[in-house]
Amino acid sequence: MDIEGALAESAGTEPPATAASRRSLAKRLLGLGVGGAVVAAVVPQIGGRASASTPPSSDGAGSGSTSTTTTTAPKRPTEEDVVLLNFVQGAEIGAYQLYQSAKDLAFTEQERTVVEVVGQSHLAYAQAISGLLGREASNEADSEMLPDRGPSFTGDVQTMLQAAYDLESALVATHESTIGQLVGTDGAYLLSSIVTVEGRNGTVFASLMGSTDLSVLLVDNEADALTPAKG
Repeated sequence: MDIEGALAESAGTEPPATAASRRSLAKRLLGLGVGGAVVAAVVPQIGGRASASTPPSSDGAGSGSTSTTTTTAPKRPTEEDVVLLNFVQGAEIGAYQLYQSAKDLAFTEQERTVVEVVGQSHLAYAQAISGLLGREASNEADSEMLPDRGPSFTGDVQTMLQAAYDLESALVATHESTIGQLVGTDGAYLLSSIVTVEGRNGTVFASLMGSTDLSVLLVDNEADALTPAKG
């Protein structure tokens, strides 16, 4: 898949990198009221490109200790990080393809806006990972995602919205798991900026489905993390 070419056709802005958790952010959104207000508040923020955040300065940290030696983590991805980040990139490309496959469903104007914005954001995240990895980026979609999840994205609108909710939850779980395994800080900061934005998507899709269940809107029952395709 030509990620660069596809991304060149999509416009986006950089999402703000924040430290807000999905739960605290969702509670803020719920304060606006369930429904259109939630969607209107979140859509402009989920439609951007991801960028690696600047690592925080450690100036002054540990200044009281004179005997402790610390090892600074590398910025660039290690060989093991490259494998993990290529897997995550494949998941993001697969997510983009899933949203593209749903474009002919009979969405309302609001639903279509959300689906298009979220789908393009996944393409942008894949491109951001490609930029980080350079020539080591695989730029290939997860081979199992479209066959496994595609039918749910192309059936009917309600089924697709539920499938999107489940997918976004699985992506958040996947990125959170991956961040804990990365050694290089550049990759960890990049995925942190992505998961901050993706963590809002489940709330939006739950709202579009008409849910008023707080546990559903807050994605309390998070999906399992994705695993690499076999073979």
